Amino acid sequence: MTDLKIKLGQRIKRLRKERGYTQEVFAEKLDIATSSLGYLETGRYYPAPENAEKIAEALGVEIHDLFYFKDIENKEELVKEIKNNVDALIDNDEKLLILYQFMKTLL
Repeated sequence: MTDLKIKLGQRIKRLRKERGYTQEVFAEKLDIATSSLGYLETGRYYPAPENAEKIAEALGVEIHDLFYFKDIENKEELVKEIKNNVDALIDNDEKLLILYQFMKTLL
């Protein structure tokens, strides 16, 4: 698992709990399986772009807020982490396309 997946999952989980949602209730609100939400929160999977939009909306945040990681304190470290994760996807055309589509939703 990449650090980015784990950090994103932790962020989603933290925001979900701050809003008082159980995994079951939040998964139902997103129209996904509870197990799928569990996989997202533990960093096993990235959310699909459409699910990331649903997650942000359900949590009442902008999509970029899902990627606000307090432990990354400077721009250089953040850019390095992003590049490392993109490099890890170079040989996976499907995931690379999903990442591209996801990034387009952020811009």
